[in-house]
Amino acid sequence: MKNYLLIIAALLIASCSSNTNPKLDLVEKRVTQDITASSLGLIKDFDVFDVTELDSINFKATYTFTNPMFNNAEVKITKVYTFDSPSLDKITSTEDFGKTLMKVEGDWIEMGF
Repeated sequence: MKNYLLIIAALLIASCSSNTNPKLDLVEKRVTQDITASSLGLIKDFDVFDVTELDSINFKATYTFTNPMFNNAEVKITKVYTFDSPSLDKITSTEDFGKTLMKVEGDWIEMGF
């Protein structure tokens, strides 16, 4: 019986712990808001999947979306987002990082513009 209680306690502790970083979660939320606002709500099926902290106010984020103008091709964009302060209240600027990629026949290729 004691072993069962230890197993249950271990499972409860493991399920309560989180591997997510609240700071990166907030940045992802702000980036999602920025994409929605800058696209005027036209991009609905985007996915922010990689957020990396460069320093206290600069973060690199990669997202994908389906572009209806290119026959619903999947597009991948990476940008550096600069915030007004370490409290991450507001994005003050964005800068493209790397190339814009489009998935063609399962491979990511560089877009020519």
